Amino acid sequence: MNEIAIIGRIRGGGYGDTLSSIIDALEGRLAGISNIHANNTVSVDPQWELYVMPMHYGGYDYPAARKGAKTAIYTMWETDWITRSQKDFLNRFDKVLTPSSWCAQVFAAAGITATVIPHYVSVSEKPNTYERLLVGGASAPTNRKRIGELVTLLEKIGDPYSAKSDDPYAYPEHKDFINFENDPLEIHKDWFKTGKLFISISRAEGWGLYQHKALASGVPLVTPLHGGLLDFVTADNSYIIPHTEVFADGLFGQGLGKWADVKIEEAEEVLRFALKDPGLEQKQKAAAASVAHFTKARMRRELLAALELSGQ
Repeated sequence: MNEIAIIGRIRGGGYGDTLSSIIDALEGRLAGISNIHANNTVSVDPQWELYVMPMHYGGYDYPAARKGAKTAIYTMWETDWITRSQKDFLNRFDKVLTPSSWCAQVFAAAGITATVIPHYVSVSEKPNTYERLLVGGASAPTNRKRIGELVTLLEKIGDPYSAKSDDPYAYPEHKDFINFENDPLEIHKDWFKTGKLFISISRAEGWGLYQHKALASGVPLVTPLHGGLLDFVTADNSYIIPHTEVFADGLFGQGLGKWADVKIEEAEEVLRFALKDPGLEQKQKAAAASVAHFTKARMRRELLAALELSGQ
């Protein structure tokens, strides 16, 4: 059945990964896939055009629906407040979908009704090796992922680590560096299975794809608990870093939005505790089970229900 055309970012990165999961979940119901950048066409007129994109992505000149098609967007935001222009953008769509209940609450505060469609991730079948610490994000030390600061911290601690980034120019000299933007998805999956802990001091997460994939791969987190992470991170599967709420800056500092701020000294304290914790092995065993309810079948079922399409 050719009911849904997906419009998204075909390349790698977080939304490329999200797009892959949605395509996988909607197998057999797709009219085609278009790349936002390339203006690809879909040969069959669909009932729905489903845009998979963050709200800060490019100009707000979407959607441009085919005749007779309804439009939906699967999106998220990274602070607790959206601007008038973002609200107007979301109001162009017939349906707004988001992976986290936290994002749905942010949208609701602006008068936008969003349906929560919990994400699912696929993981490698390889056994866990628990050989090193993992960090992931973008490279700039002042942006929301703060991967540069984390790499500095891990070098100070002296534990083997591996960095993954959306930035193809980050840490090219590091033999364990993996580029999340361009490397094949299977490499990402195997990478997560090498970790004993995944460390994040991210200022904002609309969902937390890296963190979700780490847990699903059996790797506990060292992270602040905020934003979309509230949907699946607990003290049972993670080590929680204290944080404070501060006004966002840069791209995300539009209006009055706040995000989380972590002191690197407190992150170090929690990480050192985790590495010595006798309960770490138990957390590793419990990690995957803690997110096992985020399945492909559930994502498919809830996507079709939200788009008012019958069948499975």
